Amino acid sequence: MKLPRLCLPLALLLLLQSPPVSGQDLFDSLNTARYADFLFNSGNYREAVGEYERLLFLSRPAEEKKIRLVQSYRLSGRPDLARQRMQSIWDQPALVSAPVANEYFFLSILNRDFKGLETSIQENSVLTADEKVFYLASALLYQEDFQGANTLLQDLEGLIFPGLQSLQTISGDAVSLPLRSPLMGGVFSALLPGSGKFYAGNWEDGIISLVMVGMSAWQAYRGFDRRGTGSVYAWSYAVIGTAFYLGNIYGSVKEVNKYNQLQKNGIRQRVEAVFHHSR
Repeated sequence: MKLPRLCLPLALLLLLQSPPVSGQDLFDSLNTARYADFLFNSGNYREAVGEYERLLFLSRPAEEKKIRLVQSYRLSGRPDLARQRMQSIWDQPALVSAPVANEYFFLSILNRDFKGLETSIQENSVLTADEKVFYLASALLYQEDFQGANTLLQDLEGLIFPGLQSLQTISGDAVSLPLRSPLMGGVFSALLPGSGKFYAGNWEDGIISLVMVGMSAWQAYRGFDRRGTGSVYAWSYAVIGTAFYLGNIYGSVKEVNKYNQLQKNGIRQRVEAVFHHSR
């Protein structure tokens, strides 16, 4: 059905005569801050970065918004950029305020920047005593100095800062990790092929090493016994067996190191869970 010809002119006339809508700049600093906070609280950290950066360009936002910008970088999986941005916003972020200092030391540890960190934490004037202990202990645990962290944490009483009690438990577990000696793993496999891998908890590879070295040695023995020292067959198996034997020793040392690292990784994962939860 066709509309009457008067409809279009009438509609245009009504639009022209209608009162103007009171416009509001959707991109002003107030709306940008609201939208950035909405994105941040919704977990859209990458998008929040852009909005907080816009806010920083448009105005001089409060410290909370600047921290949110840094946190958005960190929570979007870019702690290196977060630390760089923090250092570009504040000349001395560790001394600005407690919230800024907490984020700064948190990022320093995440980025494995431990150079001078202990002194910087101890001499800091805006952190509480509990906060200092938390960051010092976290740094020690990240560097696998389990004994140092345990010594720092074991005598504390009345812990207040979130995560300190958990770190205290973790450090106690860390110093009693059932680590193995790589040297002993190599010695065991030198005496009995595969036993070094048994020592590291890898029974399957240990059995394979034992069988391969044993079969090669047996074939070499049979060859020499039947054909004498000039037997190419015997010498071939002797070389193969020697290679398996030496590889079994080297592999056992590696297996023990791998076992130890897995134990330490378990500690690190627990520390990271506590570390991130505290923020």
